[in-house]
Formats: sequence, C-alpha cells, structure tokens
Amino acid sequence: MTTPFTFTKIRRKMVKRSKTSYIFTIRQLPITEKVGFCYGYLMLLVFPLVYHDYYFDITATKFMVFAIATIAAFSLMLLSFVIQEDFSEQLAAAFRLTKVDIILLVWLGVNVISCIFSIQMDISLVGENARWQGLLSVFLYVFAYFVISRAARVDLILLGVSMFTGAMVALLGVLNHYGIDPLGFYERIKDSQMPKFLSTLGNINIYSSFVCMMLAATFALFIFDEEKKRKGIWCGLLVLFSLGTFVANSDSGYIGIMLALGILFFLVWKNKKGLACFFAGAGIFVLSLFLYGKLQIVLAERAVEASGLTDILISIDWLLSVGAVICFALAVIYYMMQKKQLPKGYFHGITVCVVIGVIVVIGVICHNDSMAGFFEFNDEWGTYRGYVWSRLWRIFTDFSPGRILIGAGQGTILELMTANFDGEMQAVTNSVYDSAHNEYLQSMITTGMLGAISYVTLLVTLIARGIRYFQKNNIPEKRACMIFATIAVIAYAGQAFFSLAQPITTPLLFIFLGWMERMNRMENN
Repeated sequence: MTTPFTFTKIRRKMVKRSKTSYIFTIRQLPITEKVGFCYGYLMLLVFPLVYHDYYFDITATKFMVFAIATIAAFSLMLLSFVIQEDFSEQLAAAFRLTKVDIILLVWLGVNVISCIFSIQMDISLVGENARWQGLLSVFLYVFAYFVISRAARVDLILLGVSMFTGAMVALLGVLNHYGIDPLGFYERIKDSQMPKFLSTLGNINIYSSFVCMMLAATFALFIFDEEKKRKGIWCGLLVLFSLGTFVANSDSGYIGIMLALGILFFLVWKNKKGLACFFAGAGIFVLSLFLYGKLQIVLAERAVEASGLTDILISIDWLLSVGAVICFALAVIYYMMQKKQLPKGYFHGITVCVVIGVIVVIGVICHNDSMAGFFEFNDEWGTYRGYVWSRLWRIFTDFSPGRILIGAGQGTILELMTANFDGEMQAVTNSVYDSAHNEYLQSMITTGMLGAISYVTLLVTLIARGIRYFQKNNIPEKRACMIFATIAVIAYAGQAFFSLAQPITTPLLFIFLGWMERMNRMENN
C-alpha cells in the first residue's frame, strides 16, 4: 500500500534499460531536448570538477565555463525552436509562463532597475572583486533556469551523475584535509593558505555549500528510496558527504543541513518506516562525526586542525557515542513498530522521549564553555559577521525610500562599507569587506526590499511545489528526482544565511530550481 511519504517497491519484472537502449532514446529526443540534455550533464558532471590554474583562477574559470555553456545552450535552444516546422507552437508551449516563471522574471526586472540606478553601474554590471555577481550573472542564472526547465531530461541517471560528481568532490576534499594532494593543487601555495582551500571548488565555505547540498539530498534518498541496492549506495555516500562536511571547518554548512533535516522530519514524522530510516541516517551522521574525531587524533600530524562547531562537537566524544546508539536504537524501535511487533501506544511515548532527548543534547552542547561566543552577538561574532551585518543594517536604514525598494546596485557593498566605515572597519576587523556573508542581507542592500522579497518568494514557492509534487506522485523515479533537488535547494537556502553568492555553487542552485520546474511542467503537460 502506497503512503504519501515513502516510495512504492519497484516491480521485480521491470525491464532494465541497457546502455544501448538509453543512447538510442537520447538519439530520438527532439533537438531542443538534446540541448537541455547536454547542458544538464555538462553542469552537473563537468562543471564542479573543472579547473585551469588550480586555485589561482578557480573562480574566473568556473564563471567562464558557466557563462559560455549557458549562453551557448540558451542560444541553441532558441535556434532549435526556429528550425522546427511547428516552431510557433513549440515556442508558445516552451514559454508558457507559470507562477514561478513570473516570480523569476520579476526578480530579474528588479535587478535590471537596481543596476540602472546603481551608485556604481560599471561594478553592478559584472559584480565585485572577481565574484562576478552582477547583472550579467543574474541573466545567466535566468537563462540556465529556462534551459533546464524547458529542455532538460530529468531522470535517475542524471541524479546518479550528480551524486558521482559530488562524491568525487567530497572525496578529494577529505584527502586534501589529510595532506593527500593527488591533483597538485597545493604545490604552489603557502602552507598557511592550505586550510582555506579544498577540492576543485576552492574556498572552504564554497566547498561546504556544495557538500551540504549533496549530504542533505543523499539523506533524503536514504529515507525514501526503498530499493535495497541503492539504499547501500546512499548509506556509503552519507558517510562520505558527512566527512566532507566536517573537513570543511565551515559552520554555514551545518545551518543548511539542519534546515533540510527539519523539513525531512516534518515529512516523515507520522510514518514509522520513514522515522526508522530518518534516525538510521542520523545515526550514520553522528557515527561519522565520531569517526572523524578519532581520525583527527590518529592522523594528527597530517590533518588540518578542526575548528568552529566541528571542533566543539568532537570534543564531546561521549555524547557522540551515546547519540549514535540512541539514534540506531530509535531506528530499530520504529522499524519494529512499523512491522507491528510493538504496540501502537509506543509511538507517542517514544516521540516525547525523542523531543526531550534533543533538548537535553542541545543543552549539553550549549553549556560547553566553547559555545559561549555563539550566543553573544557582537562585532566579533561569526568571524566578524556581527560587525558587517550591524553596519550594513545601519546603512540600509539610512537609505532613501527609493533605495530601500531597489537597493544600491549589485556589487556595491565595498563602496558602501568604505564610504561609511572605512577606518573603523579596518581597525576592528583588520580587513576590508566587500560582501555581507549573508545572501539575503546582501540582496536587500544591493537590490532592495523588492529584490530580496522576489528572491525569497522564488525559493519558497519552488520548495513548496516540490514537496507537494513529491507527496502526490506515486512513481518512485520521479519522487526520487524531485526530493533530491528540493532538499538540495533547501540546504542551499539554509547555508545562504552565512554565506555569499558566487559563480561556483549558486549556478547549481538555479540548475536545481530549473530541474524542479521541469518536473512540474512535465507533470502538468
């Protein structure tokens, strides 16, 4: 019997696709969908791994690959409509605007207006300090969304390709953390800079952004996918992505993971089998953290020193041991309840115990002396995020009504901070900030309330549509693809509170947004 929270079992007599038949299927696709197919695989298989001069031009390289691929794909998609006999019908169908499309175009329109009236139009066109987050990038994000949402082939193979690339990125990051550099990324950089970079993505915060998306999405697949063979794969990837998260030494990733797990718990809390898988996944995550703590001791001479929340958690190793045992015990209990080997009355009692246990764990962690700084918001909070956020809020409140609506223009944070707090900023932080390190605050400052509201509305609307699609659809493959993209977007949205947009993981956000809209459009058609 199908429940709204779990996959139905795939019939054993289902005919397996061979490689030949899949290639034949691709050859039979309309030219428009061939363009979307190639673009989707390029962005999810090649893009995260591509580099040129190692970390010295990693951001520029990623941006150029993304820009060239996206402009080419969007142009070819439009051209493919023109050369078809029924091009007017095809074009009308492809650009039939949904509510999500309209919200995206409103966001684009606000960005255009913000750029036109920017305090630094030249900077707003291309973005600040080689992060390339100007109006040009906004157009590229919109193009990427439309190519994927109108032409991509979304299936389990594309999902598998995404997971394979994610695993390669995470594995290389773990190896780098323990002094193993198979690709030679660290040969030309100073020892003091090595802890700041990982894998083929560069900065540890960007790497953390990517891995937390993969971890959260894998967690979802581990919960909902009932195919036993794939279950083992998801289990192994959970361990790998968990270790990848820990070696990043970036607390922003934990925010994304916690938000995603909170949504997943909401989806399964009335389903005993789903709860069993949820707690089994949580046990794997906690056990991986315990393993990471031990590896830090055994490989202390090679390992990069843990910091932040990761360092605090592994210092309470007894709590990790107890936590892992409790999670696995709960998984067994809920599984037995689902098999009706325990009375139904246990459900509510155990749920209450879980809530109390979570409160106790949070209390123990918060009582740790090292956590004191986490709850004291001042200029030094969050590696000076407290300073930047408070000063940017002052700037925003001093804006004129027009600026409050449309902002100061993309890429203008540096100009605003130096014009208002230059001497103080360098005295307090010993640095110069050109980013808010909070995507939502940055959006509010640079594109105003209209830009921030339209951006958040876009994310919330697609997440809600993704969850609704997942709950109503009974086809296992489609449910897997939708929950994968939806949870990845949720994880990105969570970590964005402490991170910044850049041309490495932000393009993938819009790829996944297009992925979700593509599935919704196909379902409606």
